[in-house]
Amino acid sequence: MTTEKQKLRIIKYKAKCEELCYKYIEHFVKNKKSYMKVKCNKCNFINNFGSSALMRRNIRCNNCLIIKYQSKCLELGYEYIEYFKKNKTFYIKCKCNKCDFINDFGSSSLMRGNIRCNNCLIIKYKSKCLELGHELIEYFRKNKNSYIKCKCNKCNFINDFQYGHLMKGNIRCNNCLIIKYKSKCLELGYEFIEHTPNKIRCKCNECNFMNDFDNGSLMKNSVKCKCKKKKFSRGFIYKLIIGPYYYIGLTDTTINTRYSGHMVSCFNEKKSIRYNSKIYKIIREELCRITKKSIDNIIQKDFKKYVLVKQVKIVKTSREDLKTLESELININNNWCLNSIL
Repeated sequence: MTTEKQKLRIIKYKAKCEELCYKYIEHFVKNKKSYMKVKCNKCNFINNFGSSALMRRNIRCNNCLIIKYQSKCLELGYEYIEYFKKNKTFYIKCKCNKCDFINDFGSSSLMRGNIRCNNCLIIKYKSKCLELGHELIEYFRKNKNSYIKCKCNKCNFINDFQYGHLMKGNIRCNNCLIIKYKSKCLELGYEFIEHTPNKIRCKCNECNFMNDFDNGSLMKNSVKCKCKKKKFSRGFIYKLIIGPYYYIGLTDTTINTRYSGHMVSCFNEKKSIRYNSKIYKIIREELCRITKKSIDNIIQKDFKKYVLVKQVKIVKTSREDLKTLESELININNNWCLNSIL
């Protein structure tokens, strides 16, 4: 029974070998595992395949594969040496035709053409570092990124740069940059504290306030501490008209309606009168004349109806200048002017 089963199995193996372009030679067992000795129809090389791998079509002729790798190496400028397996990964050992350096490349990387000679690469990085004023120390990988460790020729500080930034020339020595920022801070009257990727923290020598300035703004001298900034305030010059009289004044509230809320509150004496009391005396008397009411019977609606407040100008200046302007306007308008004068 067993011999019949073996015969049927061998017939099955032969048919599979013919299907995959191999010639069946013999079947043997090694270390309790079944193997097939077959000959490649392309190169006549004899291979030993596991019977299960043969049935799954997971087989390749070793000689054909080596010929394929050799042609690919020649195409990319390398000389094929050997083909080996390490940690379940296949590698190709080949020699660079430019510098005769021996490299180990992954077989898949070789077939994709994604390989570079390590020695040629280091020579390239050395020349680029010398061009930018640095001395190459080593080339290493960290978190799947390639880095270059190099020493600055000016201050001997060791920097780690990404190789892409190095090849673009987009590198600066961190120590030289900090020295530059320190001298600039001292020139502008600040004490350098620390440097972050986009900001420079420094202390003002006058008020000891900690400022965070942009790198570019500091180098352009366009930075100011809080104590050196001029404090600005906004005021509105207005013209108040009632009957034949007008008054020019200054307020800190926006005037965008027929009446001013600030004026109404002052008229109703809800808060202290800010301007000359003569103004409000004239307003009361004029409203009594227009409405023919007594002072006690005048209400807020009368003020809205008959008193017109127009915004003349917006002033933005320092608080001290705004106070002097306000006092000047009050002094000018101690007496009301007739509207016909304007």
